[in-house]
Amino acid sequence: MLLKSAKIELKINQKEIFFLKFILEGYDHLGLTIIKDGKEPEIEILTFPTEISLLKEILSSTFPDLELKVLSEPEDNRGQAHKR
Repeated sequence: MLLKSAKIELKINQKEIFFLKFILEGYDHLGLTIIKDGKEPEIEILTFPTEISLLKEILSSTFPDLELKVLSEPEDNRGQAHKR
């Protein structure tokens, strides 16, 4: 079975990157943080497609001014509710 991931791109204040990583770890490694460029605060987060709704909810409530964009989400998993 091939596991697919969803990808979210965001821009965040560089001072908050560590806090973001800490939050994702606290949610049982909800996403993998990839810093695209060390000079720019552009980050990609890889997560399971079933967790995309939860991740977006956590990010928007924790960082209300965050610029958030879903880059990829497998078609067969769009719109599914979070299950835990």
